[in-house]
Amino acid sequence: MIANHSVNCQRLLDTCLASSAIFIVPDYRLLPEATASEVLDDVEDFWNWLRDTLLTLTAEWNAVPDLTRLACTGQSTGGYLAVQSALLFPELSQIKLVASGSLNTDVPYCRIPGPRVILGKKPPPPRKAEIVVRDYVKNIKPQTVRTSGNVIEMWNFLTCVLQQAYLARWVGAQKQDELDVMKVLERAKSMPP
Repeated sequence: MIANHSVNCQRLLDTCLASSAIFIVPDYRLLPEATASEVLDDVEDFWNWLRDTLLTLTAEWNAVPDLTRLACTGQSTGGYLAVQSALLFPELSQIKLVASGSLNTDVPYCRIPGPRVILGKKPPPPRKAEIVVRDYVKNIKPQTVRTSGNVIEMWNFLTCVLQQAYLARWVGAQKQDELDVMKVLERAKSMPP
C-alpha cells in the first residue's frame, strides 16, 4: 500500500490487522525538493524491493505474502503514485486501487496561474503567491530530501503552489510521458481493478 503519512494510516493498519494483511508504507521524496522523475524512481525502487526482497524478509516471520493480492492507496502525491504504480509496472496489473490526487495536470485550472479559492479560502494574491513559491524554492539547500510535511504548517505554500500552477510546471518540466498519468493511461494495455 502506498499511503502518505496521515491519519488514514491508522484506519488502513486496523483493516490490515483484521484481515491478516501486511501493511507497508514506503517513503518517497516530495516536490519541489525532488523532481517528479526522482519521486517516480523511488516508487519503482519500492516495487522492486517488494518483488525481490519482501519474500526473503518475511520468511523470518513465518509469513508468505501473496503478491498477486495487492492493494494500493494514497492521497495527494500518494494517490498519484498509487495510480502510476498500477499503470507503469505490468507485474502489478492485478493491483486493487483506491486513490485521491492530481492525476491530470493538463487542464486549464492546473496549468494556468490565477486567483483561486481552495477549500473555501483564498491564497495570497497572485503576485504575493508567486513570491512565496519562489522564496521557498530559492531556500532549498542542495541535496535536501523531504519525504513528509505537515499540511497545516505548509498550507500557505501549498495553496500558492496550486494557485500559481506550479504542480503542472514541476511534473511537466521534464517532458517525460511516464510522468503524465493521462499519457500512461492512453498506452495502458489493461486497467487496474
